[in-house]
Amino acid sequence: MAEQRRKRKQRKPISEAPKPPTERDNDWVARYAARGEAKNAEARAKLKPLEPGERPWPLLVAAALSAAVAIYTLVLMILNHKVDGHRPSAVWGVWVVAMLVVAVGLLNRWYQAILSFIALCVGLMLLSAVLLMRASNLTGLILGVAGLAVPGYLMWKLVGVLARVQMPTPPQRRK
Repeated sequence: MAEQRRKRKQRKPISEAPKPPTERDNDWVARYAARGEAKNAEARAKLKPLEPGERPWPLLVAAALSAAVAIYTLVLMILNHKVDGHRPSAVWGVWVVAMLVVAVGLLNRWYQAILSFIALCVGLMLLSAVLLMRASNLTGLILGVAGLAVPGYLMWKLVGVLARVQMPTPPQRRK
């Protein structure tokens, strides 16, 4: 058999630098950025700030859930309920205070309180996802899916409310 030779691809010398961007490339980037900014401006124009005293239902549901968790934890502390063989500690008290602050903040439409509750929803969803991987029966499956769906839906609605909440203006810096 005759020996077959492969053609090797001609490589460019290393000394050649890549070509600088052309004016046409920059024009494309500018058009892309302008199109994105136009969509953002359109979305911002559709958003209407919350009226004074307006509390959409996701805020009320989140505040009620925060208050319910705080009260439930407080009752467990008062009854000296054991969890995994351990009595309540000072951490439980910190949790109760934090949940009450979040509940009050949600009712007062504090931006940081809404963000905190969204973070709690994300944590609950992550926990539910891990528990869903370990589900061994129908009850575990249903609880895992509900643990993903309910906080996910509430979080999605709170993000919409968060877009309508006016950010607090930072204090003026002294010069």
